[in-house]
Amino acid sequence: LKNIFYIASYGNNNKEMVEIYKKYLLDIDTIKFYNNLQEKLFSHIKSLKPKKILLNKSIKYKSIKSNIKFIIDDTILDIKVSENEINTISNICQCMIQGFLLKKNNIKINKICIYNAILGDLVTYDTSDINFSKLQKIIYTN
Repeated sequence: LKNIFYIASYGNNNKEMVEIYKKYLLDIDTIKFYNNLQEKLFSHIKSLKPKKILLNKSIKYKSIKSNIKFIIDDTILDIKVSENEINTISNICQCMIQGFLLKKNNIKINKICIYNAILGDLVTYDTSDINFSKLQKIIYTN
């Protein structure tokens, strides 16, 4: 987090903003939160016994583009940070469209996991029987 603070504040002449960055990023509660997040993610990923992990995969098909945070074997893992419910139509559709993009790039997805870093909730969807191409047509024609 110190590195993020230095990057965020580099060249910033607004002393007030620099202090806000410092207070937020170097606060003991923030450090505890990110350490806890790191431990939970590591534990979850380790439990999957992955053979292949891709991070921040940029992917596109025609005019549709996306950046996928984690692809673990045949699973998309999306991380949201919210005090509210993350199991929403928009979040699910985002992951489904990412599944479509991966399919178009010859990567098969059988599961989608959405993790709420604040509440600690993890929701998993089995997408092995979903026709991502049909879903894409429904979303982009309405």
